[in-house]
Amino acid sequence: MNNLEKVKRQLAKPVEIVIKNSEGTEDTFMFKRFNIEQQAIMMELSKKFSSRNMIEIDGKEIPDVSKEDMKEMEELIFSVVKNSMPELEDEILREFTNDNFDQLSGKIIDLIPENTSEDKNKLIKQRIEASQDERGTDNKSTE
Repeated sequence: MNNLEKVKRQLAKPVEIVIKNSEGTEDTFMFKRFNIEQQAIMMELSKKFSSRNMIEIDGKEIPDVSKEDMKEMEELIFSVVKNSMPELEDEILREFTNDNFDQLSGKIIDLIPENTSEDKNKLIKQRIEASQDERGTDNKSTE
């Protein structure tokens, strides 16, 4: 086996995420796993979200996050979408990200690379799941 084959074997596999539109149509997308910068941003955001007080909006309990936190999450999601679908123009990717923000923000936890240190992976998942549990939501993707 040559080095190229070995390297390819070690690459993180894309994650299948199903997005449902307002009419009920579901589409499956393949998203690349987080790169190092995205992992760092996700760690920081998960820390912020898990430390926030909960507020009620439209009958749902959600973390009381700042405008800056939401913008940072939107930028993280956009970077993941752009990295996963580089052939599409930024304008359509930005619209896709904005229109599907709630679904994508609940599913991006699945993009943590499987070969990430177990402690870091576990910490991020615990923080996100704790936040979801407090809101009473279940945003797991289908794999």
